[in-house]
Amino acid sequence: MKMEGKLTATDIYRLCMSNGWFTCGGNRQYARVMQAADGDMNTHDIAVAIWICSDAVELEDIEGKITDYLRWEKPMGSC
Repeated sequence: MKMEGKLTATDIYRLCMSNGWFTCGGNRQYARVMQAADGDMNTHDIAVAIWICSDAVELEDIEGKITDYLRWEKPMGSC
């Protein structure tokens, strides 16, 4: 799934907290995903990292919610 836009560490935090994601990851993995958001990791790869550290959620669901977030909830000028 193609996702337009860039996630920040704050975006990832909001998405994970509101959707119950990243429940199987430790502090070290969580910190690495946050660093990836501030680096050059693309949105799909961030979704995969979240999926790997989550329980009972499909990758497509994570990608869909990220796409919706980037499209509707994130202000246009902050990408």
